[in-house]
Amino acid sequence: MPSAAPAASAQQVGRSPVAGSRASRQTARKRLRRLEELFGDRLNDPAFRFEALLALRTRALTAGRGARPPSET
Repeated sequence: MPSAAPAASAQQVGRSPVAGSRASRQTARKRLRRLEELFGDRLNDPAFRFEALLALRTRALTAGRGARPPSET
């Protein structure tokens, strides 16, 4: 089974194409730095990345249906 690619660091974003993205390169770099500050080495853990992605997608899907995050109920 192939191993999961490590999370992109702020330095790698400059080399990544962001064409078609709504965020500028600088914005993407700033957001990645903030994620690295918040989550540190956990970003290199495939299980953590999967769980975070699942949570974000679930929130995005339920946001348009009038559902509130648990903290707002």
